[in-house]
Amino acid sequence: DETCRVIIHTANLRPADLRSKAQAAYLQDFSLKKNGGKDDSCDFQDSLVTYLATYNYRKTRRWLSGQDESLLTAMLRRYNFSTARAILLPSVPGYHRLDGSSQSWGHWKLRQTVAQHTTPDPSTSTRPIVCQFSSIGSLTEKYLRELQISMDTNLCRIRDRPIDSKLPLHLQLVYPTVAEIRNSVEGYRGGASVPGTVKNTTKAFLRPLFRKWTPSNTLPLKGDHVPHIKTYYQASGDNQSMDWLVVSSHNLSKAAWGEIQVTQYGRKLFIRHWELGVFVSPSLLGVDRLVH
Repeated sequence: DETCRVIIHTANLRPADLRSKAQAAYLQDFSLKKNGGKDDSCDFQDSLVTYLATYNYRKTRRWLSGQDESLLTAMLRRYNFSTARAILLPSVPGYHRLDGSSQSWGHWKLRQTVAQHTTPDPSTSTRPIVCQFSSIGSLTEKYLRELQISMDTNLCRIRDRPIDSKLPLHLQLVYPTVAEIRNSVEGYRGGASVPGTVKNTTKAFLRPLFRKWTPSNTLPLKGDHVPHIKTYYQASGDNQSMDWLVVSSHNLSKAAWGEIQVTQYGRKLFIRHWELGVFVSPSLLGVDRLVH
């Protein structure tokens, strides 16, 4: 029907991941541009095409009947992505400029997106940022503060200021326990999908931040399945809804989200992995509240 369906999911394309693990996906259909114009673009299209271009997939195909062969990226520019209800959050390996670049990556793109599509909270209360992931990298307190600034609806608006070494961490890190893996539908075998070395998971500053992956009233089977899903959100003031939500392939690591480094050419974001996620908020979805 000449529709382009975009699906961004947390699952690896293998039977065990699809059948036995907790996963999530963003899905939306897009139609061809009515005027056939290739110049009309939007942030979603630019991010998707720029991200896919880094794969260096150079094979041409006839994607649409009656059309000449073309690259995948060229074909995507024929579609109207202005109806997208989400913002793409891509990561690609390399050093990336933080200012003056047409494309942002990693948690720097998240920082800009949270600032643009959320409203600052006027209250003085600290609202938790929940980070749920399936793999954890080698983290430091300084790096978690860097991430927190990018994710907090108030802190993300503070630009070019050194990270306060005394900034309290209000991140909640959701990661399964050994007992939760053992009691999952896969048993200990499921633990292969949630790697985390003893060195990375037992750091003293992390212990107060950890939360269990447990069943809930709304998702009674959730705790029975090993989480390969990755979600991030900040709780609203009522603690019953979310200011924003991210579903992504990004795990909690510098390699995935990127780390700000000072180089001889200025500040840059260093990323090691290809990742892709989506950001949604009440304003993007046209709703008053974003609920669990």
